[in-house]
Amino acid sequence: MIKGIQSFLRTRGNTILSTMLSCFGINLVTGEQYLSIILPGQTYKQVYAHHQLHPKNLSRTLEDGGTILHPLVPWGIIGAYVMTTLNVGVDYVFFVFLSLVTPIIALFYAYTGFTLQERDEDDQ
Repeated sequence: MIKGIQSFLRTRGNTILSTMLSCFGINLVTGEQYLSIILPGQTYKQVYAHHQLHPKNLSRTLEDGGTILHPLVPWGIIGAYVMTTLNVGVDYVFFVFLSLVTPIIALFYAYTGFTLQERDEDDQ
């Protein structure tokens, strides 16, 4: 399955899109924020190196796709906490503006190349 995904990752924008979708998919399936950061981080580390992207691009994408999108999952830890603490239903999702806007901005940056940093020879 990973080899099939890697054939799609010919551009930097597709690589970042795929990373974000993987993070969100793991969030949906497991409801766990930390797994949605760790698993794609290990999976895509070599792909980012192949595209000569600095490791901080991967870190930022994991944050945008894993941590920021986690409140959109009502059965996740943060979603359950928000619904219980504020005594609201699933409708809270429409008020999580940061989680709704951040992926759009991140994908705009990914496909335009704005704010993407190249990898140096010293980076591992």
